[in-house]
Amino acid sequence: MIDYLDKINQMKLEKPMNVDDVYTLEKDFHFAFPEQYKEFLLLHDGGEGPVGKYGYIAIFGLKELISSNGEDKINDYHPELFYFASDRGGMIYAFDMSADKNPIVELPCDSIDYDDVEIVASDFKEFISYIYNIDDSEFD
Repeated sequence: MIDYLDKINQMKLEKPMNVDDVYTLEKDFHFAFPEQYKEFLLLHDGGEGPVGKYGYIAIFGLKELISSNGEDKINDYHPELFYFASDRGGMIYAFDMSADKNPIVELPCDSIDYDDVEIVASDFKEFISYIYNIDDSEFD
């Protein structure tokens, strides 16, 4: 079992993504997906729901990956980013394709300012832990 799957067990996870679709996405976006992320896609074509006590995440499936990174033009301001998830509350998550090892960054959905981009994880497993460990207890 992949060691981060227990942290996302409350999410509604979709069926596996077809391996040909994964390769087509990589080719179309000129981006070799990090192995942990590719492994997730081959298990689940996205998913959405709570992660931990306060975290919430929508990991995009095939259709939303295509629209977020191409059709919707949201990456026109940050073409070095490959968007793959959102908290559905104003933050979007992406792989920084311009940096070594493609760290995961977050930025406000409505931002065009690269100064708003913040590295939150070095890989997909660490990203899941980041979401899992969000602490919004001040709002309880």
